[in-house]
Amino acid sequence: MKKIIFYGDSNTYGYDPMGFSTRMRYPEEFRWTTKVRKYFKNKYDIIEEGKNGRLIPLLPNESKFVEKLTKNLVHGDMLFVMLGTNDILVADYPNANIAIQKMKFLIDWFLKKIMKSNLFIIGPVPMPSKFEDTPEYHNENVKMNSGFKTICMESGIKCFDAGAWGIALACDGIHFSQEGHQKFANHIIDVINCCQNY
Repeated sequence: MKKIIFYGDSNTYGYDPMGFSTRMRYPEEFRWTTKVRKYFKNKYDIIEEGKNGRLIPLLPNESKFVEKLTKNLVHGDMLFVMLGTNDILVADYPNANIAIQKMKFLIDWFLKKIMKSNLFIIGPVPMPSKFEDTPEYHNENVKMNSGFKTICMESGIKCFDAGAWGIALACDGIHFSQEGHQKFANHIIDVINCCQNY
């Protein structure tokens, strides 16, 4: 089977901010990656590469793991990258331009390893401004997603803004709720169906 890799942070991992699970992770059946796997069970091998707190990698220092993702990718495989949330959140003064430059470097690195048709970028869901004393975190995330679209267009790869998908967030305003996981899965399934012949 062809494979689809989802490379992301805690929202790809399925982090549960309510902590109902001892692993602080939603049960498998609630996670969007599981829902996508079930939908494409006879067509794609779904590989989850989500990690809590993951930033856009600084290359070449962090290239070892990223190299693993691109190994043996062939035409028809897909690599989805959804990163940037933590690059905004961990900064005292969030700066979308830094995240955009890091993503541009990552995209350029990927495109030396794989075909354009393998790579897809997803701009993450912004944190609502009401969860911060100032709106910068929300605004910089929106700016970051717009920048991702621009650099993807310049590179000839597909980019999707999950901030426009109406994804419900949990109480912390960062991680997907259970309803958010279902809606995100629905959008990703639509994206894959549209792009599988890209």
